[in-house]
Amino acid sequence: MAICRTGSTCSVTLARPGPATYKAAITTLFGVQVQQGPPPTVTVNWPKLTVSLAASTTTPTRGAPVTLTATANGDVGNVHGDLVVIDITNATRPAIIAVCEHGTACTATTKSKSATRHTYVAQITIGAFDSISTTSNQVAVTWK
Repeated sequence: MAICRTGSTCSVTLARPGPATYKAAITTLFGVQVQQGPPPTVTVNWPKLTVSLAASTTTPTRGAPVTLTATANGDVGNVHGDLVVIDITNATRPAIIAVCEHGTACTATTKSKSATRHTYVAQITIGAFDSISTTSNQVAVTWK
């Protein structure tokens, strides 16, 4: 996680959902441990990331914009994740309408020229293969 070559303090900033145990060791340049006894450890249990989705209105008139806001309980950038807003109206072809790589909020503005109903969710994806960490509530918007 971190290698500090000089000084008496070494630190690293990271976060990821779930528990993780870390240890500190004083070693030579070649990795040979030089301190007495086992290295000290600390276990940190970050809360699971959650996300909710809200719409500025759920019954707009045709052509009027709707702002969708996804809100996470932690910065997705700290876990190398994305906060994503998705139109799931067509279940076989969901459409990503916003992706945010950092922060706790992600907004998307959408509109429809016709009277129609769309359903949206937000997700937090983590990792190289964008595995889904969590999914929000569904929000339905009906243009009239």
